[in-house]
Amino acid sequence: MPYGLVGNTANSSNNIILEEYLGSGSANVGSTGQTGPTGTTGPTGPTGTTGPTGRTGPTGPTGPTGTTGPTGTTGPTGPTGTTGPTGPTGTTGPTGPTGTTGPTGRTGPTGPTGSTGTTGPTGTTGPTGTTGPTGTTGPTGPLGTGPTGTTGCTGMTGPYLPGVLIQYIAVNSGFTDQTTLSGASLQSPFYPKPFAVNGYSAINGGYTATILPKDNLSAIKVTFKVKYVCSNAYNESLTIGIAYTTDNGLTYNLLGQDTFLGTQNAAGPFYGVYTFNFIHKPLLSSTGSPTNVQYILFYQPNSVNPSTIPYGIIGSTTSFASSNCIILEEYLGSGSAN
Repeated sequence: MPYGLVGNTANSSNNIILEEYLGSGSANVGSTGQTGPTGTTGPTGPTGTTGPTGRTGPTGPTGPTGTTGPTGTTGPTGPTGTTGPTGPTGTTGPTGPTGTTGPTGRTGPTGPTGSTGTTGPTGTTGPTGTTGPTGTTGPTGPLGTGPTGTTGCTGMTGPYLPGVLIQYIAVNSGFTDQTTLSGASLQSPFYPKPFAVNGYSAINGGYTATILPKDNLSAIKVTFKVKYVCSNAYNESLTIGIAYTTDNGLTYNLLGQDTFLGTQNAAGPFYGVYTFNFIHKPLLSSTGSPTNVQYILFYQPNSVNPSTIPYGIIGSTTSFASSNCIILEEYLGSGSAN
């Protein structure tokens, strides 16, 4: 038989996703508008007080004393002559008697005052003296900061440029086994809700995640990674798929599925890891506010006969360890983020 890759005509959810990441931080933020004009400068604050005078530096060392010149020789003192004897003081004679004062004569009459003479001309002003030298300016005090001027107005907001990754939801724990011995189900995995294919829902094992998109135009990257067991005997392969609902479970739609996982031959049993990646726009045709989108994993044995061992989805509670996870990422627009 032909070997190779199986396309979508054989119930596969093949897809290719190319993602470019640029920078980090909050996505979906419009570009920054132009900066508004700078506000006027506030008035200059008052001059601070003059700082204290610095301490006087130490006195420099005293220079060396010059050499003392030689002392001249003292001349010889001449001999002192002998003092002659003092003569005797003579006797003072007696004071004669004072004569009598004569009478004062009469004062003569005062003569008339002469006329005042004319004032002489004013002399010329002498030249102005030279101005004394200007004193030196004192030291400047420390600079005080004046109050800040008012802030200029904010520039206009730039155009809306959507980013790429808006939000994500991750489920990394809480998974349990979801298996069956009953063979293929003959009813909808969401019975009694109609669905495109039959199978078993794995919602009770924690294999579901819900996201509320920020915009109806958003695309959701859906990732499921689960461990499964099947093919213990001949013709016991497995189908695994993903369904979604946008109306809180009133209706369910098929997002994608992969059939005939495992082997057609007995593998005693076969353990595998299933990874589902898909870019989905669940609300593209919706109007009004976005609604919750819930994704649920389902599985279906490909044989209607009862299986020899339980097979289906393996959780993290068994001896066969699994790193099951679900990641939902919301993308809005394309191109450079932020």
